Amino acid sequence: MIYLSSSHFFSLYRHYMVITATAKSQEHYLKWTGLVESKIRILIGKLEYNGGIDLAHVNCKTFNPEPVTNDSHKLRWFIGLRLKKGEKSLDLTYEIQVFTDA
Repeated sequence: MIYLSSSHFFSLYRHYMVITATAKSQEHYLKWTGLVESKIRILIGKLEYNGGIDLAHVNCKTFNPEPVTNDSHKLRWFIGLRLKKGEKSLDLTYEIQVFTDA
């Protein structure tokens, strides 16, 4: 993943979440990515409410992991996570469930 080394964002955090949106048509892709972006804003708030996370920061730059084809449109967002001091592990089940169910 060449984009990991080309962005200052990836040197700021030790832990990351990756959100990938996939659609089969350009029309669905445009609608889907807007929905995913709005859900990411909600996810950031839920993550920061988690007792083990000090900061959740979405990279404003998105990444297309593959060349776009007629039947595949993908986009990725990276969320940097700063854990609270002394935190060794996290349970993000609730936050991820709210993100996927909303």
